[in-house]
Amino acid sequence: MMKRTGYLIVLSLITIVCVVLGSIKHFGGIKLGMPFALFGGGEKIGTIVVKGDDGSVSGNTISLDEFNEMKIDLNVMDLTIETGDEACIHYECNKKNLVPSIDVEDGKLIIKQPKMKNIFNIGRVKCKMTITVPKDKDMKDVVITTDTGDVKIADLTGESLSLDTDTGDIKLNKCDFASSKIDGDTGDMKYESCNLGDCEISNDTGDVSLINSDFAGESGSLNIDNDTGDVRIEGCRDLGLFVTDLSTDIGDIEVNGTNCKKKYSQEAVSSSQSEKNPKIVISTDVGDIRVNQK
Repeated sequence: MMKRTGYLIVLSLITIVCVVLGSIKHFGGIKLGMPFALFGGGEKIGTIVVKGDDGSVSGNTISLDEFNEMKIDLNVMDLTIETGDEACIHYECNKKNLVPSIDVEDGKLIIKQPKMKNIFNIGRVKCKMTITVPKDKDMKDVVITTDTGDVKIADLTGESLSLDTDTGDIKLNKCDFASSKIDGDTGDMKYESCNLGDCEISNDTGDVSLINSDFAGESGSLNIDNDTGDVRIEGCRDLGLFVTDLSTDIGDIEVNGTNCKKKYSQEAVSSSQSEKNPKIVISTDVGDIRVNQK
């Protein structure tokens, strides 16, 4: 009886130790740093353990070679672009088959994420990425395509921006581009304290807001086509500088506090050659339009 009791105690202790070690390997090896990675599945880049046993990436920071262009193609990922002291990228992805490829070729940052094969698992996918661009670094062409995920860009300057999203919000803050083309299917868009240059915005479902932002340059245009959602422009330049054409099928139009019903148009009053003036063209199928100058 004593021998059997001792045997059971030893067996229980071994079981407890195995459970503890297994838990540390499964949970701690991903989140708690290098010591726990020794139990297997840990790959270290810099000071961050990045890879779990299942191939998921819980934190990966990579220093980047110098670049002045971007081409980004994402499937399921929230994307943030910001400025900082040095060029680097940080990403997290809980599905190994969605870990992106990252490369710099001839001064162009190229990022591509594999397509998601089973769309029914999209609710369990958690992927996000932050790209840091050195301060005062001007970009040439910035091309971003995303299927599902929010896009946030701050303090970025470049020659052109091309942004195409299927599902997700877009937010730009203090960005400056000579030209921009932005196309969204479902999601809100907000541009604050930006210069969008010669700008074309298209959206299917969602509100579009430009707050204290400039556009159109000297002779370009701001063209917004929104199917379902409000369009709001606050703090723009003197509307007398623009040839303006606003229209909505279902909704109201308000210009500088005055209700203009469903259509508003004016020629530029600051020049006798209005065709050379910048233009504002905004149309919605269902939604209100609000335009207020500074």
